[in-house]
Amino acid sequence: MSEYKLNLFPLSQIPGVPANSINPGDAVGVGGRVTFTGVGTSVTITDDDEFFEDYPAPADGGTPENNPETGANAVLTDAVTVNGNTYPAGTQVNALAQVEVVNNTTGETGFAQILDFGGNYTLPDSNYSTYQAYLTYPFSVSDGDSLTFIATDNNGNEPPDKFMNTQGYAYSYLDAPPAPVETYTFHTFSQSDVGFHQTSAFSKDGTVFVHDSTNPITTIAVNDDDAVLDDQSTNDRQTCDPSEILQSVNGDTSISGNDIVSFASYTVTSDDGSSFKAYIIAGSQGSATRDIDGSQLTGYDTYLVFTQPLIDGVEYTYSECSPIGQVAYADLAEQGSAQPPLVTDPPTPDGSHSTTKIIVSGADVGKKPGRQFQLLCWLSKPRPNHCKCAECFSR
Repeated sequence: MSEYKLNLFPLSQIPGVPANSINPGDAVGVGGRVTFTGVGTSVTITDDDEFFEDYPAPADGGTPENNPETGANAVLTDAVTVNGNTYPAGTQVNALAQVEVVNNTTGETGFAQILDFGGNYTLPDSNYSTYQAYLTYPFSVSDGDSLTFIATDNNGNEPPDKFMNTQGYAYSYLDAPPAPVETYTFHTFSQSDVGFHQTSAFSKDGTVFVHDSTNPITTIAVNDDDAVLDDQSTNDRQTCDPSEILQSVNGDTSISGNDIVSFASYTVTSDDGSSFKAYIIAGSQGSATRDIDGSQLTGYDTYLVFTQPLIDGVEYTYSECSPIGQVAYADLAEQGSAQPPLVTDPPTPDGSHSTTKIIVSGADVGKKPGRQFQLLCWLSKPRPNHCKCAECFSR
């Protein structure tokens, strides 16, 4: 079961419906043009699917609706008061009827859905007297929008456009309160600093790089109304979310305002065999990939974000490039915090001398066989014959 939000309005927003009416029969065959004003009542509905559906086929053998509820009934998650009427949590909610509407301001069209509280479906009910009905729009509405309601009835219209039909809209299609927006900050590297110098970062399996901790970290801040950085494509069951808006790059707000996306991913394997994920970050304009500032993408100016901190001197290999880019912000790693390991020798058997290896050149950490380490010795006795470090040779 999932929760969905809708904005509800009184039926009287339809020209010709009396004030405070909850009888859907008052909306049959009426319409007209009106300037929208008002604030909807936000309600939360619990449902077992994402579609706002009609009543199921009636038990008395009546005609089934065109988009009937096929699973558990949708119910109110919390108690709500709409237009002065209070309904407790658990109240059944169904789409019941509809009126065609045009938003002349935005050009959007659809059928405003008339919903009913309480599961009061009975046949026949020519007066609609058992219902407690309210209105929800098939698009977002704002104060000042010019709306035209087109008179809808059960005679002059054909299914599925009759008054007593419904559209089976997904909840996400209907007018709803905006989700709260939060700012998410994450660390990235320019593609040229992590293996993709003067080449596209997409579909380059086998690319190898050694991390250099002196390369700059680029900190990106994004405003988003959910906790997932999405792709610019809906392919592979992904979500395309144009509301991920750039706020700053390294604190600079001069290029803010563009949509940010994660449009592909890699598996990254370090030279010790461990693996994690990397994601390619860019800007977006619709389905077109752009630089993060919204300008034309050259192919060499994307950024890479990783799910683990990169370690200085370690060699990494990209593989399994995928067009699926969606990733939770919580999975993106903070960079610059990983430290190379301290490597030590065990004590010598005679106890006359011990050597501690300290890696002081971080750029050498994790390289393949043949790497060179600088050795320092802490000496308590004269140099034994087997020690060849620079300090011992100088004694």
